[in-house]
Amino acid sequence: MLPVFSWRGGGTMFVVRVENDEATSYRAFRRSQTARAWAAERNGEDVDCLVDVFETSGLGDDPRGAIAAVRAGNAREILRGEALAARPPVTTGASDIDFGVAVAV
Repeated sequence: MLPVFSWRGGGTMFVVRVENDEATSYRAFRRSQTARAWAAERNGEDVDCLVDVFETSGLGDDPRGAIAAVRAGNAREILRGEALAARPPVTTGASDIDFGVAVAV
């Protein structure tokens, strides 16, 4: 019998928050590098938006829980939008591609 591995109860998720005049949206990722790359891309597309990246721990593979933690203020901000403008974009390899979960508010 194979062991059962679950992300529930452990692990880290990364959430990108995008704010503009019209709405605030969130997207959760499993990898920091992928979240940062997606945030840099969004920051470059719209100069009138604020993009921040947050880290949530202990939520496992639960994107909605990670987004709820950011909205409640229970996440650690690891990258502010101003820092994204000063850095070159992060590139990811094919093996690093991670499809996030988007939730609009």
